[in-house]
Parts: sequence; structure tokens; C-alpha cells
Amino acid sequence: MYSLIDNHPFLWLAIVAAVTLHFHGGQSRKLKHIPAIGSDSPILSFYYAFKYFFNASEMVKEGYYTHEGPFRVPTFTTWIIIFNSPKLIEELRKVPEDVMSFIQATEETLQIPYTLGAQIADNDYHVPIIRNQLTKNLGTIFPELHDEIKASFQDVIPPTDEWKKYPIRPSVLQIVGRTSNRTFVGLPLCRNQEFIDIGIQVTKDVTKLAFYLNLLPAFLRPVAASLLTTISNRVKQASKLLTPVVEDHRKRKEQHGEDVEQPNDFLSWLLDEADEEEQATDKLTTRILAMNFAAIHTTTMAFNHALLHLAAAPQYLKPLRAEVEEVTRAEGWTKASLDRMRRLDSFFRETQRLHSGCMTATRKALQDHMFHNNTFIPKGYIVSLPSEATMIDEAFYSNAKEFDPFRFSNVTVDQGSRRLDMVAVSNEYLPFGHGRHVCPGRFFAANEVKLMMAHLILTYDIKLENEGVRPPDLCIGRNRIPNVKAEVMFRKRAA
Repeated sequence: MYSLIDNHPFLWLAIVAAVTLHFHGGQSRKLKHIPAIGSDSPILSFYYAFKYFFNASEMVKEGYYTHEGPFRVPTFTTWIIIFNSPKLIEELRKVPEDVMSFIQATEETLQIPYTLGAQIADNDYHVPIIRNQLTKNLGTIFPELHDEIKASFQDVIPPTDEWKKYPIRPSVLQIVGRTSNRTFVGLPLCRNQEFIDIGIQVTKDVTKLAFYLNLLPAFLRPVAASLLTTISNRVKQASKLLTPVVEDHRKRKEQHGEDVEQPNDFLSWLLDEADEEEQATDKLTTRILAMNFAAIHTTTMAFNHALLHLAAAPQYLKPLRAEVEEVTRAEGWTKASLDRMRRLDSFFRETQRLHSGCMTATRKALQDHMFHNNTFIPKGYIVSLPSEATMIDEAFYSNAKEFDPFRFSNVTVDQGSRRLDMVAVSNEYLPFGHGRHVCPGRFFAANEVKLMMAHLILTYDIKLENEGVRPPDLCIGRNRIPNVKAEVMFRKRAA
């Protein structure tokens, strides 16, 4: 079915055009009180929906600088409402989930019932595990994470005396896939190439299917999804590999009781928390693959954005290297020592500030709702915050459009330096969302990317073939993606 879409783009375009003209005509009337970026005209809104797809960032910035209150931008099937007022942003953060739902908005954005399955959409018991067991055990699992990072870099980018060029997207996908799964399923499965490839492919499948389904109205999505979805096949493939690991966990518990020491990994925590239905191996496999999607997709992008900045400006290697060496010489490799690498943390925080998507903290109205300034949001519409425009606003950051890698490590303690670490969110720093649904996995992700970069900094010299020129990002809809064709030159550290 994907080949049909790829081979007949004009057919798909015609369907999308018809859908856009039909839906925008009716929706515009409900939202006349909110200014539009583009046009309310059904015909012109189709043009602006295309513009949104290829240049959403600029459209959101236009609204941000033009309107002091909410505005809206068109997609092919609906309008997205952007809140552009500090009071509205703070109010949105506090609105109950049963009124403005983050979960429902995420399900719609990723089309979770179709891409990952109804099981994930209907039961998110893994989220408290991320927030509690995973986050609380970051110090405990640190040695295993470090071990896997060293081993995976050695296998994927073996250090050599001569410069060698690597495509960063497939290379880092492999490293992140192995490292994340060391925490999810442990050794030896995290080094099984077939299992890693399945996890990476799920990431690509979910992204691609969600993209196509979001071009269609809700009533067409079940039919299209039935023709396009791959998750059931991926689960079957991965389940064959995961079954022996699950059985080993269960045998240990049966033989030695509840007090037996189980591996400190996500699979063990799932087994501890899952109800009877969720104990089935295929259900556990689906959950692990969902974790692969969440971890591999975002972590790879965060790391590659930072890697391209460092490769384009390798003069920053020296101060970063000095910090990593000083801290590890004094304290060794621990979670606490990683937290003390303030320059490294600032490097990632600054990268995230400049290279996150143009919207965040998305909510879906589950009922009509009136905000304090008489901003009325009808049931069914999506509300979001202008993350990129906010984070390049001179009102919040000096020289806001410039990459200043040590911007956040240069603050003094009395200015609240710990508040400015990579995972700290605020009304002016929004890569991980905002409010009660701020990304629960951000602590694990930050730990992983910083440890990967610390290892890279001590092990390699890096540069770009076209020295000093960072490959441009790719913007698709609301997303800002590291250049998918980017290559980085590596060699064994010379000094």
C-alpha cells in the first residue's frame, strides 16, 4: 500500500485536496473569533495547509510576532490553535486532563490506536514506570548504560588513525537502539541485531503511518490503517526473540519467590506492574516496542542536533573535553559525576532551545471551554504552544538566534544554575512540553545523550567534510529534524 501512495502522489494529493476543502469550510465558521494565519477561504486554506506542511515554523513565528493572543494555523484536516499569551499559557498548564487532554492530543498526533495499537492507547501503565522506577534507578543502571555506549560506539564507529566519514542517522540509530535496549531488556538481547533492527523499523513505521493518517479525516483512517499498519508483524517478529527472556524472568520468580533479585531493567518492572492480560508475551512485546519508538526517535534527534553543532565548531571539543576529564578523574563515571558536567549539559540545553519543533504542550479539547480572556475553544480542537518562537525571542534570551553552547553554564549559583539544566522546563524553555504532562522520560534521555557525548568527546576527533558549515535542518510540519543525509568525519583522538 505504501508503494501505491509513493507511486501515485497525485491521487493522494487529490484526496487530501478534497478533504481540506470540505473540512476547512465548516471549521472556519467555528473559529472566526480566533485570527488565522493564512486564509479562511476553503480554496486558499488548502494552499496554506501545504505551506504549513513545508514551513510551519515560519507560519507560527508570523502568528507569534503578529498577535498578542491566540491564533490558528491550518493543517489538511483541521486548524491548530496556538496560545501566545503568558496568562493563557499558564492557564492551559492548569486545565484538568478531562477538559484539555494531553493524552488525547498525543494519540491524535501519533495516531496511536493505529500505529502502536489500541493496547497502548487504552492502557498507559508504562508511564508511571518511566516516571518512577526508571527515573529513580538512573544511578543504579548507569554502569550498564556506560558499558553499552562504549561497546556500541566501538562496533558502529571503530576508532581509526585516519579520518573516516559516517552517515550519522543510521549510525546513531544503532547506538541509541542498543543503549536504550540495555535498559529495556538487558543483555544479551540488546545486542541482537535483528531485535535492534525491529525496534528501529518500528520507529520509522510509526512516524510514516502517522504522517499519512493525519492527512485524512477520522472516518477514513481505520480503512487506511488496516492497509498500511505493520505493528502486528513487528510484534510477532520481536516476540520470538523476547519470549526466552520473559520466560527466564518468570522461572526465576517461580523457583525463588518474590524476593529473587531480578534484572534491573524495564521488562522486569513491566512484569511487576502488569495485570493478568498485560502479562501475555505479545502484550509485553508491544509495550517494549512502544518504548523503543519513544526512546529511539527523540534521543537520536537530540543527539544528532548536538553532534552536528559540535562537528561544525570543533573548537568546543577542548573545553568540553577538559570538563569531562576533570570530573571523571576526580569522581569516576557515575550519574552524579555526569550531573556535574555543566558545560556538557549547557551544550545540549542550547541545542534543544534552537532545534526543537515549533509547537509543544499540545492539548485536545474534550469539551467546549472558555479561558479567562473569553477565548473560546470548541470541543475537538487542538491547542498548542509556540515553542520555537518563544525560545528565540530576544525578550527571554540575549542574541536569541545565535548558538551559544555555554549560555547556561555561565550563570552563577545565586542566579539558580540548577534550574537551567537540560531537563528543567519553564514558560520560556519548552522542548519537553510544559505542565503536569511534561515528558516523563526526559531524565533518562538526557542521561543517555550526555553520556554518549562524553564518551565521544574523550574518544574521537570530529569534523564536517565541509568544515564549519552545519547541514541545514529538515522542517516537516511542526517537526525540526537533523539533516537526514548529514555525514560526520571521525578519527581516533589525536591528543
